[in-house]
Amino acid sequence: MEHTTLFSKQPQGVLLSLKVCPKASRDRIGGVILDAQGKALLKVWVCTAPEDGKANQAVLQLLAKHFKLKKQQLSIVHGITDHYKTIRITPFNKQETVEALYALLQAAQGMLM
Repeated sequence: MEHTTLFSKQPQGVLLSLKVCPKASRDRIGGVILDAQGKALLKVWVCTAPEDGKANQAVLQLLAKHFKLKKQQLSIVHGITDHYKTIRITPFNKQETVEALYALLQAAQGMLM
């Protein structure tokens, strides 16, 4: 099975694939997992229930904090009402973000080998 990448650089920014688990005991970013088709996903847990977009906002806030970005630099481009989401990070020019994404890729490669 061929594995697809966790994130991809696009002209508008970076797309990051997630699996979100709402109603968790605490907010946290977990490891990299594979879905049934072999797509790499970053697993994210948030305490917030998936009601009225609150869990989506919690995900964006958690990622912004982790990547040292403003929440306005993150948007959900796919999966607004789904556990599987694609997040756009824009603009993509901060060294800290590059390093954080590189660390995630390294974790994914270690898991997939």
